[in-house]
Amino acid sequence: MENTTYRTGDSVPEDGTYKVVSRIDGGELNKDDTEIMIEKGQPFPNSPSTDKEANWTKA
Repeated sequence: MENTTYRTGDSVPEDGTYKVVSRIDGGELNKDDTEIMIEKGQPFPNSPSTDKEANWTKA
């Protein structure tokens, strides 16, 4: 399975659970960055714990 990453603001390609893999600004991830459910077509949000732009991957 391909491990594609998506950025904050990208359109979600399919319904599912996604998790933050890194912050776009290179800052530290908060240890409580969690997996969230997102519906297809929604934009990826900022990191839930830091409210910073993030890179996401399917969990």
